[in-house]
Amino acid sequence: MPVYVWFHGGGSRVGSGAQPLFDGTVLAKQGIVVVTVNYRLGIFGFISSTALSAESGYGGSGNYGFMDDIAALTWVQRNIARFGGDPRRVTIGGESSGAVTASVLMSSPLAAGTFAQVIAESGTAFRVAAPGSMGAVNLKGEEARGDAFFAKLGATDLAGARALPTQAILDATRQVDPINFFNLPVVDGHVLADGPWRTFARHKQNDVPLLVGWNSGEGSMQLMFMDKFGPLPDVLKGYYGVAADQVAPLYPGAPDDPHLLIKAAGDYGFGYPNWKWAMAQAQFGKAPVYVYEFDHAPPVPEGYFGPKFDSRLAGAYHGSELAYVFGTLNTEPKWAVGDVDRRISAQMSTYWANFIKTGQPGGPGLPAWPSYDPAHGPQRMHIAAETAAGPDPDFALFTTLKAAHDRIDPPEPGAALP
Repeated sequence: MPVYVWFHGGGSRVGSGAQPLFDGTVLAKQGIVVVTVNYRLGIFGFISSTALSAESGYGGSGNYGFMDDIAALTWVQRNIARFGGDPRRVTIGGESSGAVTASVLMSSPLAAGTFAQVIAESGTAFRVAAPGSMGAVNLKGEEARGDAFFAKLGATDLAGARALPTQAILDATRQVDPINFFNLPVVDGHVLADGPWRTFARHKQNDVPLLVGWNSGEGSMQLMFMDKFGPLPDVLKGYYGVAADQVAPLYPGAPDDPHLLIKAAGDYGFGYPNWKWAMAQAQFGKAPVYVYEFDHAPPVPEGYFGPKFDSRLAGAYHGSELAYVFGTLNTEPKWAVGDVDRRISAQMSTYWANFIKTGQPGGPGLPAWPSYDPAHGPQRMHIAAETAAGPDPDFALFTTLKAAHDRIDPPEPGAALP
């Protein structure tokens, strides 16, 4: 039987593959062996330092969580046949930081031969992490951050760092940066020989079929969790710096319009980076790529996200597709689930199952889902109450965002990047 190996999200800081949301029963009933993976998180999974690099044997450090994922895939290759699975038919998948994992593994020489297909929901390493990063952060910069972090805790060598209490380390990471500290892929010369963009542009990716997409309301979590988000000119300046003037005409309207803010935030953090990944595979790979946007607002009650946020603005928020993909709508007891939700869930789980089994999502009784072909009119699947494929409505917008990103993160001279 085909195998689906799932990597959970959570910003590479929190989460578990054992969440009821990821119950694989619905997929298993369609003839798939489902495997969920846990991996090291936060500082324990992603810290770099000069001392760690010196002892590694390859001159790099960080990416330990990704090494756990590769170890899990190696285990699957060796053992999944005992569970009825076919090691030649392994699909890896993930959401949010789990999708970042999938993009790293698709870019990693260490993962070659451990999987045959990739599914990615709302996440990728194809994102500007820092100027010049090309989709992953610089090792030297991360080593310096790690060295400074350990020094602040009074650890002058690795022995001292390893003797620190676990809770003290966790508390210190939250004090420095509770969101983005030690959770990013690093070009370590081992897991990643180069940034994902350059890897694909040089045809060195693990060239396998890819199903990738995002949700229409990804940016709503910015309004949910930030005390102040906006006005739009400030947001665009923060995202695009000197290129903000190039991007501003893409989002006409009132500067405090929450719908515009949600669209701009979603495009920056999820839509554009995942489109970039799809374009890289379409342009530099031989295997097909399929692109979707999930555009169905779950039936959440008022107050679902707390008293300060209007739930009607959430839309298809980050992670909201998961219960539909896994057929676990029953894990959301506050949702007023109806027939439309159940129909969309049945469609999505079947699309995903078809892709896992055959390498393409289409099948009998489902709206046709063509591959994404920029040279002949790219088609994107719109998953909603009326699911259908059509011309990608964001293609021109994302093309402009690409030009803006190239201004703040210039392509390497001589590299033919997508």
